[in-house]
Amino acid sequence: MTSQECKALVFCCSDFRLVEPIKNWLDEKHLASNYDLVSVSGGVSKLDSIKENFLVKQIEAAIAEHNISEVFLIAHNDCSAHGGRGSFDSSEAENDFYLLNLQKTKEKINSLFPEIQVKNVLVKINPLGQINFEENV
Repeated sequence: MTSQECKALVFCCSDFRLVEPIKNWLDEKHLASNYDLVSVSGGVSKLDSIKENFLVKQIEAAIAEHNISEVFLIAHNDCSAHGGRGSFDSSEAENDFYLLNLQKTKEKINSLFPEIQVKNVLVKINPLGQINFEENV
């Protein structure tokens, strides 16, 4: 790997509560200073309303400029871009919403970039603010 290459592209929500936990989690995955970060309000689940090909263009650029081999799609519950946890009938309904968006986005990426490994991650923030990462959901 050259100095202009990195291993992954990380796509996540811009929620301030997640900045440090995501960095620490990526460090634990041995990705410290080895990823490009795209952070937008609502993350994966807001892609349709942001721009149709926004993520695709980010992946193309990361492949061309940094030779990435992985994409991490990170969603989280209690996202204010979706009205927070109170906007769902139950925690299960909320989780299902984010899991469906992660899966649909992963399938799209897999169809366009079969050489890229896509990893879905759901971050759960409990009412006390404790954070748990669930990988490959």
